[in-house]
Amino acid sequence: MFLQLAISREGIVAGSFANTTNNENLSVQGGADRESARLAITIGDQQDVVIETGLYNVTEQQSGAMVHYQDRTRENWLLVKMPDPQGKP
Repeated sequence: MFLQLAISREGIVAGSFANTTNNENLSVQGGADRESARLAITIGDQQDVVIETGLYNVTEQQSGAMVHYQDRTRENWLLVKMPDPQGKP
């Protein structure tokens, strides 16, 4: 799975999610809160699944994220920053 995020100065999050096992490509939307330093996103039309992490975490090479499901279960994900395929910083 690949997750690409862009965060505006206003805290609006947009991006894309790609699942290479089933060739699924979906949009990502969400927001970042400066006061709590948290970032929350949803993928595609699934409003019942929320991915949450620290705002600082998305700047690190590796960090954790918590996935919250509608049935109140949670799952930990590991986010790993990948190098640009074109070699650009």
